[in-house]
Amino acid sequence: MNMKQTMAFMAFLLSISLSYGQELDTLKIYSQAFNQERTVYVHKPKFYKYKSDAVNFPVIYLLDGQHEWFVNPLLSDIQYLQYTKEIPQAIVVVIPLKQRNTECGIVDLHTELPLDVFITKELEPELQKYHPNDFKLIIGHSFSASFALYSYFRHPGYYAGVIANTPFDEMDLLIKGFMEQDPSVRKGISISIGGIANSKDYYHRKNYEQL
Repeated sequence: MNMKQTMAFMAFLLSISLSYGQELDTLKIYSQAFNQERTVYVHKPKFYKYKSDAVNFPVIYLLDGQHEWFVNPLLSDIQYLQYTKEIPQAIVVVIPLKQRNTECGIVDLHTELPLDVFITKELEPELQKYHPNDFKLIIGHSFSASFALYSYFRHPGYYAGVIANTPFDEMDLLIKGFMEQDPSVRKGISISIGGIANSKDYYHRKNYEQL
């Protein structure tokens, strides 16, 4: 077995481990905001099969769904935390991006981005059949982390929180905007930053430390 075959086999095993006990739905939605069809993947929790109208689930949005190296570890972490009862069963919505820097690029805090419209207005009705509750969390990385902060800034009543992994784009603008909002909004923000070494997360960390 060569290296390429080995990597493919490991990815296959990983996909099995991540999907064990869960159901996966593929939703294809025509987006007016993007003027094209977009695909999202809905991971239903292990106990979703016991659903009833009396049970509603939190929703976790994972951006950068086109990057398995980012999404798969997060899905694994979510499953582990659910197994250990640290977090509740939740619907996880994986959102692939086609041109991530363009789609996540912040113009200013008041310009409405198509991706923001897609998540908060177009995708929202499609998720109602999964019995979501009012707790919504959005997670991104680098450019999509900055977008996640931007979307949370614009809709603090829509999201319960945001996890921004090494945000990179327009951080000074975002910080200024959040400082002008009610301080209670900032309680929902979690930010992670990698190491400063050149082989680690140098550029993201440098940008963060300058701020």
